[in-house]
Amino acid sequence: MKKHMLRLTLMAFVTLSAFSACKKDKDENLAVTSENLVGNYTLADIKVKAAGQEQSIIGDVPACAKDDVLQLKTGGVLQIVDEGTTCDNDETSTWSLEGNKITIDASVLDITGPYDVITFNKSQLVLSMTYTEGGVSFSYVVYLNRK
Repeated sequence: MKKHMLRLTLMAFVTLSAFSACKKDKDENLAVTSENLVGNYTLADIKVKAAGQEQSIIGDVPACAKDDVLQLKTGGVLQIVDEGTTCDNDETSTWSLEGNKITIDASVLDITGPYDVITFNKSQLVLSMTYTEGGVSFSYVVYLNRK
């Protein structure tokens, strides 16, 4: 009987240890540095916020541009590689980082200029820019997935 109880206790302990060791890693934020930002990204969504309303405008991006890869390279080089559906929009441009603001000069983002880095982790880069047009303040939020 003691052997049976010992086996059950040992099995319960092993099972409990296995389940507690299988926690999913959280996507921890990374430091916003030029070195960390270097990588490949795809466009996941673009949202515009104005007057308390938020709307995705990813549908306005041509289908052939949605699958392009934005390559942030060392030395401030930005390369847009046309992947998947072709629309011949390979582009080489620039990017720069100053503090927590990144400037990306790319036609696929529609608006160039300094973006605030909102979220940056191993899987996602979220950028936000606020601008005023016709007396109305807009927030333009770009969601990029890291490849």
